[in-house]
Amino acid sequence: MADRKFQSGELVRVLPDDAPPSTDIAIMFADTRNLPPKTRAFINFLVREFRDVPEYQMTGS
Repeated sequence: MADRKFQSGELVRVLPDDAPPSTDIAIMFADTRNLPPKTRAFINFLVREFRDVPEYQMTGS
């Protein structure tokens, strides 16, 4: 999310040598048939936000 702000120069890294370690993002749910609309909307939001971030790779189905 902030990646775009860094690329545009709106945000600037002040301690580039002291960056936090990267982390994985996982979305797990048992069944999509009864998935609440708010949950589906949140999943879609995460996919849109992180789709173009090089540090994150989409895996799974």
